[in-house]
Amino acid sequence: MNNLLKTIEAVEKHLENASVSQWKGSRYTASNVAHQILKRWGEDAVKEYHPEVNCFTFRGWQERGYKIKKGEKALRSITFVKSKELDKDGKETWASYPKGVCLFFIRQVEKRSGPQAPALEGVK
Repeated sequence: MNNLLKTIEAVEKHLENASVSQWKGSRYTASNVAHQILKRWGEDAVKEYHPEVNCFTFRGWQERGYKIKKGEKALRSITFVKSKELDKDGKETWASYPKGVCLFFIRQVEKRSGPQAPALEGVK
């Protein structure tokens, strides 16, 4: 358990120093995904984990020229989605609600063959 905490702290430290990215998660969601990666692949895999460069949704991997390996199961996480709502006075307000997301780690994907497969920068 102590190693897990050190690993989570390392991920959090990386996120504090991360450059601007498409990833819009939180420390909690990154820690949650890191824990799932630890359980499936061990500490070495968690050290490779960087949510902004190697853990995406199915669609995110497709857009990068990758496909999910047959038989792989998604990592589960949540994100908060903002939406406009009308309050009881009819005024528009913003509300957020949790939405489940399915993510796949770099170890769960393989490059598609053919010209439609661009390189994924920052991933070995």
